Amino acid sequence: MRNTIALYLFLFVPVALAARQEITFQNIVLHSAKQAEVSCLAVQCDIFLKETYNQRLLAGDSAEAYFVEVWLKDSAEYIKASRGFTEFTDSIGRLKMQVPLYLVYDAKLYGAFTVYIPYAAMQIGSGLQKIKPVIKVVDRAGKIMVPGFGGNYSTMEVPHKIDLRLAVKSITVAEKDANGKNWDLHLTNPEGAKPEVYWALKYAGKQISRSQYELNNFEFTDAEGKYTFDFAVSAEDIFYIEVLDYDVTSFSDKIGSHKINLQELEALNGADVTINFDYVRKMIFSLTVF
Repeated sequence: MRNTIALYLFLFVPVALAARQEITFQNIVLHSAKQAEVSCLAVQCDIFLKETYNQRLLAGDSAEAYFVEVWLKDSAEYIKASRGFTEFTDSIGRLKMQVPLYLVYDAKLYGAFTVYIPYAAMQIGSGLQKIKPVIKVVDRAGKIMVPGFGGNYSTMEVPHKIDLRLAVKSITVAEKDANGKNWDLHLTNPEGAKPEVYWALKYAGKQISRSQYELNNFEFTDAEGKYTFDFAVSAEDIFYIEVLDYDVTSFSDKIGSHKINLQELEALNGADVTINFDYVRKMIFSLTVF
């Protein structure tokens, strides 16, 4: 089914030349796909621009990217995000995915532009479900610059969802990094050379939860379950528990990453498990289906 709409993007620039960009969405298609080891709904479309980046630059507009946002509807209601998916929500809890559209110098056509949305992130039943995409364009601040355009409903097979509770109770890491050096550089204070250990849950390529870090310590503990986290996955999804060394001035260093799939989940359910991986000497955690 071909869907076409002309959308006008008003750019407030300090010149009075060509203040309008026209964007056209065509060939909007929904299909299921695996992305980052997760079962996703893929919202695919062709995007046409009236003017290229070079043309906009001559008009005084230096924006190097637009931001395409996709909401989903079942029947007349917007689909809300499942528990634990704050990275995939708007301010009122509706499921939303935002992807940058990076502009190429002379390009007007961006074919098969695709936004992947994890099925587990949708507050929707399993089995055959009718889903409709709503596509918007926003600026860097999140302000809507182009009104939403609704595609047609498609019937999709939504996989079974599993609700999980993750509790990481303690972590002990190696005293040296992969190069045999201290985790942190600190010439005057030996304690400052120790890592700031924390853990994060990585799903669909995003960090959807994390703990606070332990300052200057080879260990992390959470006896009270302060960072226990509830979330959902589809039946064949894979996710990762990562252990990191927090760095306030640059990217955190990865100490280790543990992969969890459905087969491991069935063996783990509810029990305290002790494992080691990479430069994590010991981690005690539980993963419970509820």
